[in-house]
Amino acid sequence: VRIMAFDTDDIFNEESPFGDSGQFILQYVFLLDKDGKILTCDESGREFLKKIDLGIFYAQLHSIKLNSAITNTTVILENKSYNLRMVPTDLQQRSTLTPGASDSEFIIVLQDQTLFSVVFQSLNKVKLAYFKSIEDINLTFSELDKIFGQSLSGIFVTNSNRTVIYANDAYINATGLVLDKIIGRDISELGKSGFFQPLITPSILETHESLTTLQKLSTGKFAIISGSPVYDSGGGPILIITCVNVITTILKADFPDQFYDPGNLKLNINKRGKEHSIDIIAESQVMKTILQEAIKIARYNVTVLLLGDSGVGKEVIASIIHSSSIRNNEKFVKINCSTISPSLLESELFGYEAGAFTGALSKGKAGLFEVADKGTLLLDEIGDLPIDLQAKLLRVIQSHEFYRVGGLEPVSSNVRILAATNRDLEKMIAQGKFREDLFYRLNVISIDIPPLRDRKEDIKPLLLHFIYIFNRKYGTNKQFSEALIDVLQKYHWPGNIRELQNVVERLIVLCIEDYLLPEHLYSKYKMSAAVQFPDNAIQVNRLIPLKEAIDIVESILVTQAMAACKSTRKAAELLGVSQSTVMRKLKENNRDVPD
Repeated sequence: VRIMAFDTDDIFNEESPFGDSGQFILQYVFLLDKDGKILTCDESGREFLKKIDLGIFYAQLHSIKLNSAITNTTVILENKSYNLRMVPTDLQQRSTLTPGASDSEFIIVLQDQTLFSVVFQSLNKVKLAYFKSIEDINLTFSELDKIFGQSLSGIFVTNSNRTVIYANDAYINATGLVLDKIIGRDISELGKSGFFQPLITPSILETHESLTTLQKLSTGKFAIISGSPVYDSGGGPILIITCVNVITTILKADFPDQFYDPGNLKLNINKRGKEHSIDIIAESQVMKTILQEAIKIARYNVTVLLLGDSGVGKEVIASIIHSSSIRNNEKFVKINCSTISPSLLESELFGYEAGAFTGALSKGKAGLFEVADKGTLLLDEIGDLPIDLQAKLLRVIQSHEFYRVGGLEPVSSNVRILAATNRDLEKMIAQGKFREDLFYRLNVISIDIPPLRDRKEDIKPLLLHFIYIFNRKYGTNKQFSEALIDVLQKYHWPGNIRELQNVVERLIVLCIEDYLLPEHLYSKYKMSAAVQFPDNAIQVNRLIPLKEAIDIVESILVTQAMAACKSTRKAAELLGVSQSTVMRKLKENNRDVPD
């Protein structure tokens, strides 16, 4: 997260998300045992489970558990967004826990992204020099205590020099550590002195990655801790914020055993729907950064322009911004400007009065700006908005009011606008197809989401996620072979995540076999072996005789086909040649020919 400068007038001044008491909880922790049962670790976790749909939550956990490529994701629970992390426990960690948790397989961490957005906003107001220097440690502590003092979660903060600069009362009370003995000390020295093990701050500073683990304290207590880096505007780490939950009593979550029945699990997966779905899988660093930026700006009442190709996840990022904002309990309304005819689009957006036109309802109709009042409105494909409506949209943004079609009285508007497009708006401005003044009103903050081909680390987690979802949906038990995953990771995915989801569902439905190979892909989907790589997959570094080049390419293709198919017959089908041709090429290259 980068600390950015905003005009304080842009902050959305409504009631505090902390509630009347001002107290808040940033993090909840649980364990998952080998039987898939949820174990609570403290009272805050037990109270949290009483407030949410447990079936939905368990379905999300089970989805991630089966996806070995995912380490964390974002989920929506009761209209709020949470960062969900599932970290496998090792044998040493399990042996140190109480008997009731000795068979735990995963640490589960849920971090409230709405509250983290508020935290980042508050940090933005503090002079960065306070964090970089410890010349006046009391002043630094005081500034951080204004932010974290009311947190019921233990908070432990170090700066980029590995110096401990803050710990709140919740941390001190829960851990039993003495504040004066840790503030101003180097975290590595404290580790050597046995205050806590293992340390996560050095690893976070080195990798710039968030980290979750089980930590043992000098008091003999155990805690589940999650550390996250905070960056300055130059991209350098300035703080490590660690949320700490000391394990008090480990208890099985209070719901009946039939809750875990596979039939109920399938029901809850289908029940989840879009509002409860796992919203984003971000294993690539670029997507983790985008996710952090989305959470950080969520608190500010500014328009956001989401850019990127079709299918990259612009709507998903928009939903995370809404769910992480203070408007999360209000409506999130979406409209695709390209799917509604221009003649109807104005009445859809702004509504109309009774008798405004032929066929109008006798009572009139509220538009989406009224429906989304106090909430968030996503204008998808904003580049397709007709030029005359662009002027009316500009008026709403500037004056916070609009007129219904056929109306004479202005209607006030309290809506946060998010816009998304896959078009080059600046080019459209030059062509006279998009208003420049509207562009600058929409582009207060822009987030450019890269295509899937530029974040290949996300492909395997997405594949495993969707095959789990569709296996449960259709009652199947199909698996990807490593060879097929390798092929799909090399594909350039012009349709991005939407295309990937379509491919997985098609393979699940159409393939009889449970073990999916590359040949299934080529036979069931219009993707040949020749187009699975980008156009420049074969590179020519020097000129050689054409026959020699053909022999080299043939050898490579036969080798890859055999690796994917394991038999000459299937390799021949994949390459579109006879089986004898494949066998001859193998012999020419001194490779073993399968029986």
